[in-house]
Amino acid sequence: MTNKLLMPNDAVRQADIRRPDGTTRRYTGSIVTPADAHDERALREYGATPAGLGTWATSRGRRCTDCGFAAYFVTCGRCGGHCPKET
Repeated sequence: MTNKLLMPNDAVRQADIRRPDGTTRRYTGSIVTPADAHDERALREYGATPAGLGTWATSRGRRCTDCGFAAYFVTCGRCGGHCPKET
């Protein structure tokens, strides 16, 4: 459950989270990794959003049948050949 979170805006570089036991945990930086669910909840209430740091896109593009160039369009940008969708 502890994902990386983006602080609310570029001006916010630090957040202090008061723990249930009375201690305070400090998070600094524009991208933070909460230590536990309590801190993640508190940071989200403060306005932090999940960071878009993920894996590559899972969709496949197209491959030119003439030259093998990887493309996202039906017509190849390199040789003008046909590019069917990859399976």
